[in-house]
Amino acid sequence: MWMALGGWLAIAPTATASFFGPRDNASNYGIVFLAYGIGAVIGNIVAGRSKDIFGNFDIAFWLTLVMAITGMVIALKMLRKPKEVPQVDSPPQRTK
Repeated sequence: MWMALGGWLAIAPTATASFFGPRDNASNYGIVFLAYGIGAVIGNIVAGRSKDIFGNFDIAFWLTLVMAITGMVIALKMLRKPKEVPQVDSPPQRTK
């Protein structure tokens, strides 16, 4: 599970630029990353309370499953197709 964390941090800025365009990528990515941070804080609280109340983490995993499915449905309904990024031609190669 922890290996996915590094993948998210590498892909999220590029995915944000693809979906919302490069013009305001810094502020858009800030909002995306803020949501990630809020989820991390709230997830720890929910998991801890679940362990305290029920003696295990089962409720926290089911709640996470429901939130993940809800997020996927919202993403499928609301996200636009990624914007086409114009290709930049590479400079001509020098020959010796």
